[in-house]
This record gives sequence, C-alpha cells and structure tokens, in this order.
Amino acid sequence: MLEVLKRFGIEDCNSVHNPIILGFKILKDEGGVQVDEMYFKQIMGSLIYLTATRPDLMFTVSLISRHMGKPTELHLQAVKRAFEVFKRNH
Repeated sequence: MLEVLKRFGIEDCNSVHNPIILGFKILKDEGGVQVDEMYFKQIMGSLIYLTATRPDLMFTVSLISRHMGKPTELHLQAVKRAFEVFKRNH
C-alpha cells in the first residue's frame, strides 16, 4: 500500500474515514483543469486493484472511474481522498 502511495507522490496524504465528502457530486467538470490522462489511468488502476481488500470502496471507485476519458483536478482530488481511506488502515 505504501509503495503505491509513494509511486504517485501522495505518501504524505492525510488519513480520513469516508472516501467521499457527504453531498459531494463527481460531475464531468467540463471547465476544470485537465490532468494527464495516462497518470490518471495509472492511479485509477492501482485504486481498482486495492479495492480487492476494501470492497466497501468499490462504489466510490466506480463513480470516479466514469471520468477516465477527460479527468480533471476535481477527479484527481476524489482519487486522492479514496487513497486517504486506505492510508488510515495502514
């Protein structure tokens, strides 16, 4: 788990209890700042792999994965928050 966090440069992230903020909606965010699509796909792939040990996060991961075509900073923040839940348990 820590290797994955280090790979993407988010090993210093905080730990949280909920993978998504209550009332937060993951939308297309067409006006948002786009992020590197390849990086986003790699980090999402790692997150999907880690859900094998945390099936309770699968719903959140499935919501985020809908935006793999044109990811923005908003979507990347949602991915990082999901990783923060994993960090809490390790």
